[in-house]
Amino acid sequence: MDLFESKVSCLTPTPVADRLGEEQLHLPIYPELTEEQLQYIADSVAECCQEIASETKEPGLT
Repeated sequence: MDLFESKVSCLTPTPVADRLGEEQLHLPIYPELTEEQLQYIADSVAECCQEIASETKEPGLT
């Protein structure tokens, strides 16, 4: 929203929409994506998942 912040005025707080925007993952999907772009997206998601898993792993769990 930073791009449009100066152009859009929202007088009513939207906490649910704000929270959902922070929690959801939006992936690019359109027919023109190349195999290389798809692989980059898949690799990036896998890397993020591995980082999150290693940060949240409990001691003693493998």
